[in-house]
Amino acid sequence: MKIGIDLDDTLWKFHESFFKFYNNKFGTNYKVQDYWIYNLETFLGIEREETNELFEEYESLEEYKYIPLLDGVKEGLDFVYKNFEEVHYLTARPIFHENLIKNRLSKIIEEEPILFFQLDENRKRIEDKSDYCIRNDISIMIDDGYHNLEGCSEKGIKSFLIDYAWNRDKNLNGNIVRVKNWKEIVEKLEEIK
Repeated sequence: MKIGIDLDDTLWKFHESFFKFYNNKFGTNYKVQDYWIYNLETFLGIEREETNELFEEYESLEEYKYIPLLDGVKEGLDFVYKNFEEVHYLTARPIFHENLIKNRLSKIIEEEPILFFQLDENRKRIEDKSDYCIRNDISIMIDDGYHNLEGCSEKGIKSFLIDYAWNRDKNLNGNIVRVKNWKEIVEKLEEIK
């Protein structure tokens, strides 16, 4: 069995770290718990181009090269690598973040990661995560973005949605299971295998 795992807010606390950067830069006090919609432009009242510029500034700063992990990630990945034939990491980031992502992953896994970037070097969509999963025979997907898992679940892929304020208003179908943390993910995966 093969498994797909999202990166930001699934392995590491991207939005929490990004809001720390944003708050320091603009004197605001945003918290990840306040982030109720999965759209920074709407939430912050800015344009997409400004969001991209902020992301690039944030990613260029040394203090944000390593982002704190969600609780239980290392133990969860140990379980996944022992029990799954392949582990694929899927991200909505552009492909020019490959070295940054590989560096972050090297802090938590020893294996060379199988990576999929949803966006090309011009930030144009290459392929949906659900289509990538089908093409690569991935039968389980873990993500914090309901929009990604909705497509996966419709294609028969068992999906685990990590609980955040931005996805709590979503009605889940039978193929999407809401989970609170990596401990719960491992428990659910043990039931499946």
